Amino acid sequence: MDPTFIQENGINIIKAHRSNMGALADKISELLDQGQRKFILDLENIEWIDSQGLGKLMSYFNTIRNAEGQLVIASPSEQIVILFNMTKLDRTLVVFDNLESAKASFN
Repeated sequence: MDPTFIQENGINIIKAHRSNMGALADKISELLDQGQRKFILDLENIEWIDSQGLGKLMSYFNTIRNAEGQLVIASPSEQIVILFNMTKLDRTLVVFDNLESAKASFN
């Protein structure tokens, strides 16, 4: 399943699915080239991220940050929150319980 990209009030919302975490890089680069700088990665449909997915997530984060953009995480499962805490990524990533809170963070 391909990722779903929604643009809302200048914010790019990426609805990720486990099978498409690797497919996001090209679209993120395309959006950055278009001047987009606000991104939400909605993890509502993902229960767990393995080490490869975590590496991809950090790659996206760094790509966006290096372009002076911002990536926030929305709707992570309890298992993903635990993973972020264990890996200390909770100190790097901005994580919101739900999509609405993530959207509000850009205002």
